[in-house]
Amino acid sequence: MTTRSKGSGYLSERSPGVWRLRVELGLDPLTQKRQTINETYRGTRKVAQARLNEMLAQHAGRPASSITVGDLVELWQRTSEHRTETAKTYAYALKHLPPQLAERKARDVRLIEIERIYRSLSTAGVGLHMIAKLQSALHTAYANGVRLGLVPSNPAAGARTPKIAKRATTMPTADVVAKVLEAALERDLQFGVWLDLAAMTGARRGELIALTWDAVDLKRGVVTIRRSISKGGEVNSTKNDKTRHVPIDATTVSLLQEWRSAQRERAIAAGVELAADPYVLSNVADCGQPWRADGATQRWRRLADHLQVAKGVRLNDLRHAHQSILLDSGEVGLPTVRDLAGHSAVSQMTLERYGHSNAASMRSAIGVLRRTITSSDS
Repeated sequence: MTTRSKGSGYLSERSPGVWRLRVELGLDPLTQKRQTINETYRGTRKVAQARLNEMLAQHAGRPASSITVGDLVELWQRTSEHRTETAKTYAYALKHLPPQLAERKARDVRLIEIERIYRSLSTAGVGLHMIAKLQSALHTAYANGVRLGLVPSNPAAGARTPKIAKRATTMPTADVVAKVLEAALERDLQFGVWLDLAAMTGARRGELIALTWDAVDLKRGVVTIRRSISKGGEVNSTKNDKTRHVPIDATTVSLLQEWRSAQRERAIAAGVELAADPYVLSNVADCGQPWRADGATQRWRRLADHLQVAKGVRLNDLRHAHQSILLDSGEVGLPTVRDLAGHSAVSQMTLERYGHSNAASMRSAIGVLRRTITSSDS
């Protein structure tokens, strides 16, 4: 009787000198269907047996899954725990996955094929950042497949995408930051409050947009950053899922007090009551809705275009300036800068071994920052 267990093989003569070779791969873990490798071979029984032995050696230990690249990607997307905005970004990048690759058996794809596809996409005009995101998706989907035993290896590991030219960093100096804050306040109070918070706390755009008044302690001069709002309006925890308490100085406190009074007056004029948990940055009378992330960025771009000294400066460069000015002062250590900015990984700010800063050193750092900006504008 012919043995049909996984890893076994056999041959049968279909007609004189024509042999059918078969290698059993066992059951597909997804479909539970029997998987085999078949080949027709012409020659003597001896050479046919030699070819069968080659096939057995070639497929020894090969996972018995016929899952396609498209199936592998779909499985990863269904089981991943990405935030909505991240999932959308990956989904958009995966639209550039060529159908001929998506339909291939995942176990048969080779690294050279993947890199060839990336080059073709680049030639066709697909953005390099999008190709890099596609590589990230494929790499992770395959890694998930390897973990589940659905594919033997990850051909996307180490795949190279076309190089992305590094953007020259336009780091705002203290003088530029001072001029930006002055110009923002001249435009309107709320805009000035936002950029002052951005420059003085080093908080991310989404973190400031998500800020509600219950997270602002004006008496103690502390802002608690615990949430962030994505470009799509999704409310999440902070980037590293940690809450941080950032001190603010008397100038920022004064601006916030003035803006809070203005919000109340605006609500009264509109005949509405403030929302139960009003946002600090809001264009609606009851402050129940936060700013849109893209709207905030557009406002910044208009200001940057208006100010000759700020041309080419991105909104996120204010965050970098916050860190750079503090470090350049020589009065503030890396742990304090790291904690103010909300970094967590050693690779981001390094020197994790030096420990954490305390509230006093953080408040002192804010004083250094304000003094540096103010003196540069005089």
